[in-house]
Amino acid sequence: MFGLITIKSCLVIEDEVVLILGGGKPVKFCEHDLVVFSAGMKCKWDVHNAIRKYYSFRNKICMYL
Repeated sequence: MFGLITIKSCLVIEDEVVLILGGGKPVKFCEHDLVVFSAGMKCKWDVHNAIRKYYSFRNKICMYL
């Protein structure tokens, strides 16, 4: 059986952001940090200032055994 997952990544260009992960753990990302989100990951963005970022969405075909 095959499935399609979307891999999301974000490159922070300017300023900083705090991501609150599912368990409530805050993680801070600053300029030049690359964040890769695993499939199905849920988080909350805590943004205090406008930030600049680039997003990438890539589809990947996976085989489930």
